[in-house]
Amino acid sequence: LERNPEDGIEAIFTIHTRQVNPACVDLVNAPNVESIKRGFRRDELTEEVTESFFDQFVTIFEGRTHHEAEFVGRNFQNEAFECKINWTIPTVDGRFDLGRIVVALLDVTEVRAAERRLQKLVHDKDRFIASVSHELRTPLATVMGLSEELAARWDDFDPVEAQSLIELVAAQATDLALLVDDLLLAAKLEMGDVPINEQTVDLAAETQAALADCERLDLPERRLSLELAPTAVIGDPPRVRQILRNLIINAIRHGGENIWVETATGSAGSAVVVRDDGDGIPLEQREEIFAPYHRVGGKRDTVLGSLGLGLTISRQLARLMGGDLTYRYVDGESVFTLSLPPVAEVFG
Repeated sequence: LERNPEDGIEAIFTIHTRQVNPACVDLVNAPNVESIKRGFRRDELTEEVTESFFDQFVTIFEGRTHHEAEFVGRNFQNEAFECKINWTIPTVDGRFDLGRIVVALLDVTEVRAAERRLQKLVHDKDRFIASVSHELRTPLATVMGLSEELAARWDDFDPVEAQSLIELVAAQATDLALLVDDLLLAAKLEMGDVPINEQTVDLAAETQAALADCERLDLPERRLSLELAPTAVIGDPPRVRQILRNLIINAIRHGGENIWVETATGSAGSAVVVRDDGDGIPLEQREEIFAPYHRVGGKRDTVLGSLGLGLTISRQLARLMGGDLTYRYVDGESVFTLSLPPVAEVFG
């Protein structure tokens, strides 16, 4: 078979299908039973399918009565599907009855896709856990080191120096607290244990509060432009503020030099839009950024204070409140939009 594959392919064409059940017709999306009984077409014999048949021939040559394998096949619409085959030769009076080989096919496409998603999640989570200690230890080391320094040498610092060090300790402690909050909230969201206290929320006021939270952090300098109008929505105020804080921090740490934060009201509802003029997120990763423990590759992996949970948490919270969080890249700008259900009244 290795030296003469064409002979093996010719052998495949000698196989005749004698009986087909309706489930098989559905699996290969065939128009009817007769279309399957007509036999195999050469264009159906992909490398994987051909290899599967060769393995079946080898099973016969080696005197075995059973063969099991997986391969990627194609149905009558030329669509690929992952298939598991169980193949058995009955025996009559101790001899193989090659005229009545029984073949059972199972479509495992969804199962294997779920396994790959689970494997990726486990891999991402392992990477995430490995990075958590570093991300938490960095601000914690600063807080502990400066606190010990101030306690041991308080009299050596003038008031301005002491104030500067205390402010740095406070900023790092706030950063640490936000990281821990993200961890705890992610765990609660996984367990479905996050209550939502819905009420009328002013998006402009919560955006200002989120910006005030960000000012207490040790963040890079960026040019920030605001266009905030009183905008009433239904939501949970602390949760709305948390989403907005995550979006603003994300733009400052990972976006461009210019950031715009705006409220908007349209036919689709009310929203806060956070834009920046950074490089944007690769097309193939624009939904993955909302997956747990995902980080966009490259320089973003080196940014401290980011566990890869902020966007995941934010989208889940937005949807729990009846809204959504989306990402687009438009005219050279990354655009995150938090939309929430509007209310009839708008604050004056």
